[in-house]
Amino acid sequence: MPVTRRQLLATLLAPAAKIPITPTLKAIATQLDAIPPGPALLASYPSADAPPQLRNVAFTYDNAVALIALNAAGHFSPARRIGEAFLIALEHDRFWHDGRLRNAYRAGPMTTPAALPGFWNPQAKLWSEDAYQVGSASGNVAWAALALFHLAPRDPRFGDAARRLVAWLGGPAWNQGVIGGFFGEEPNPIRQNWHSTEQNIDAAVAMRAAGDPRATICRNFVAGQFDPARGCFNIGSGGGATALDANLWPLLAFPDAPPAWRRALGWVRGHFQVEGGLGYRENPDGMWTEGTAQGALTFALAGDHAMAKKLFATLATMAGPGGYLYAARHEIRTGLAIGPTSTTDDFRYFPLPHLGATAWAALAISNANPFLIETNWS
Repeated sequence: MPVTRRQLLATLLAPAAKIPITPTLKAIATQLDAIPPGPALLASYPSADAPPQLRNVAFTYDNAVALIALNAAGHFSPARRIGEAFLIALEHDRFWHDGRLRNAYRAGPMTTPAALPGFWNPQAKLWSEDAYQVGSASGNVAWAALALFHLAPRDPRFGDAARRLVAWLGGPAWNQGVIGGFFGEEPNPIRQNWHSTEQNIDAAVAMRAAGDPRATICRNFVAGQFDPARGCFNIGSGGGATALDANLWPLLAFPDAPPAWRRALGWVRGHFQVEGGLGYRENPDGMWTEGTAQGALTFALAGDHAMAKKLFATLATMAGPGGYLYAARHEIRTGLAIGPTSTTDDFRYFPLPHLGATAWAALAISNANPFLIETNWS
């Protein structure tokens, strides 16, 4: 039965403790229920209107956030299905056996070897794989580790797998933090030597959960990206540009963050508001639903309930007929390129139902911080 915007708004604005199951979580669980039993990953863009390159593609990051959201709300069985799929993918890659995961897999039941996404290219008349999707970005691997750490208290196998992912993260790290990762197919993907604030936040928390001292290196990189003159975080080693997640996640990831870092919330208010929500980049060309959910959670946890309520109300307008939230109202630009072979800023979000946006909304509704991990397990 389709979820109405009125139903979603009611749950978005209700106290999280009184919500047994939200439409966002129900939408995610329903998508999983439609897949035969066993380990599985969810399509990030389940709409039939998705372009060929995005159909039946299960992005690792989106599924990691969905796992954390399900687990945080007590839906352990569906969360475990995603976690088991990550374990299989880690053990049964068609080439890599060094502790990395790919950026994406084929949606549906997990296979051995782990099936990668692809699409028929009518111009070239051949089956094509997307170079980003088959690569391994450090942030995506770190998010998979975070997700598995969330499952570890119930099954130490997940903690063991998360440590393997963290060990791989430490491999491509320089002394200033993890690099961007690797782009393209085996055996010689392109090494991306830039450093991202967002990815080093992810890596710092995953390494912290693993008891890896290199977490300090990543944390120090993040600290070095804070600009005290402007009161914001730079996007990374590429210069003085800022991005929304890089200014929200430090406040979620580091409970002992310096008080000055809270100024980043003022920067977000002044530079990212658009269409009743928040955009990906400064002076955005449209609202980014996933980031708006991140903002709703961050402002709520920071005690700014008026701003959080405003963002929750905007999220309620983004619900699709099946309960998934649209990634954006219209196509929006991030100002970033998908990879080193791009000739334009082709990393964009589209007005399509999106797992990542829906999962972050579920976290925000539950008031669940995905960076807080229980470490009292063996």
